[in-house]
Amino acid sequence: MLPEDLPQDLPKFIARFGTDERCHAYLFQKRWPDGFCCRACGHRQAWRLGRRNIYECAACGQQRSLLKGTIFEQTKLVLRPA
Repeated sequence: MLPEDLPQDLPKFIARFGTDERCHAYLFQKRWPDGFCCRACGHRQAWRLGRRNIYECAACGQQRSLLKGTIFEQTKLVLRPA
């Protein structure tokens, strides 16, 4: 089931998700609605590894993918629409 807050047509979709950062912010909020929380140790701070969509826990070093379980999981494409 798709989230109810997604735009219903392409112009609205592009207006809302027109950049990688907008897409990233949306996915981050959906994955961690209360902010990042490490599944391994419960620590609440993580570092984004470069421009990748991987977060590393500041306490234990466990890495979590922002894209795992999404349609973007195995893609090398940018997040914004073409």
